[in-house]
Amino acid sequence: TVNSVNGVFFSMAKQLDLCDIRDVAVSLGVERADGAPLKTVPSSIIGTNEVTPLSMAGAYAAVAANGLYCKPIIVDTVTMPDGQNVTGQTPQCTQGIAANVADTAIDVLKGVMVTGNQVYSNPEDGIPIFGKTGTTDSGEQTWMATGTTAAGTVVWVGNIVGNYNILDTGYADVAGIRLRHYIMEPTVAALNLKYGGTDWPAPDPELMNGGGQAVPDVSNATAEGAQAILEGLGFTYADGGAVDSNLAAGLVVRTDPPAGTISAKGVTITVYTSKGNQVPFPDVVADGKSNDFNEARKLVQAAGYSNVTQECTVLAPASGSPAVLPTDPRIGMVQSSNPPPGAPTVPGSAVTLSVGKITCP
Repeated sequence: TVNSVNGVFFSMAKQLDLCDIRDVAVSLGVERADGAPLKTVPSSIIGTNEVTPLSMAGAYAAVAANGLYCKPIIVDTVTMPDGQNVTGQTPQCTQGIAANVADTAIDVLKGVMVTGNQVYSNPEDGIPIFGKTGTTDSGEQTWMATGTTAAGTVVWVGNIVGNYNILDTGYADVAGIRLRHYIMEPTVAALNLKYGGTDWPAPDPELMNGGGQAVPDVSNATAEGAQAILEGLGFTYADGGAVDSNLAAGLVVRTDPPAGTISAKGVTITVYTSKGNQVPFPDVVADGKSNDFNEARKLVQAAGYSNVTQECTVLAPASGSPAVLPTDPRIGMVQSSNPPPGAPTVPGSAVTLSVGKITCP
């Protein structure tokens, strides 16, 4: 959210219904400037509707008010020629979104106001604030929306005529990318001075962490068995193909996401099964005093590994000895192998044997 990584929002929206997303926006009073219904094309997820700044301010005010949307009042009172005050528009309020949803969204959006260019919209006067920037393609329209417990405020700096890139268009020594912030900051500061503001309830832990399902451990199961388990829990099964493994061919090796990951229902779980082609690598190291390179190579080659190379490793002094003595039985012997002894390995893989020496070239 802070870095406007729009792909994440597309990923989330793929698991939802576009009409439901639109309906939530409508419940918060969001309106197109031309009065037409909000569009529900895929790109509308991150913004293709030409909305009004007033309706966006109303939406932010609703989120700030624990999800309670009140239609913006244009006329509060009317003073007649005789001095009599006549009541203007009456409040029209409905619960747009649940309070815990609003509070959780606010917790995320509060983080936006303490980093990047958004900080220029923050008066930093101690009044809790949340907000979000918005920028259309080529910087033609730029937005900043904020909310406190007292007010929702929106600033739009953009094109009515033409297609100028606002981000590249400065004014009075203010960079174009910051114009919206230089309008927002003093506006919010004045509102805070007059109306104040308090903090919001803590975010809902379930909404922060997700109320999803843990991916089960289906390792050692057959592909068919894993599919039945995963689909029974509401996940979507995908065959990831066979991978190197010491398990019997066809058994499940791992999943992506891995077992234990909390995932939403409907998420695709990719299952990888075993080729059954790995065996334990032979132990040619033993106590480090048993096999020289040639002996170890014969053992390794007999196990099916033909590509064997040697490397030198400097021996550490034996316990209680200040240096490696010429009579040290480890000299010239294999000290380690890659793969290590017992590691599941595909025969034919490259092997490196490390031979102990007092010094190495």
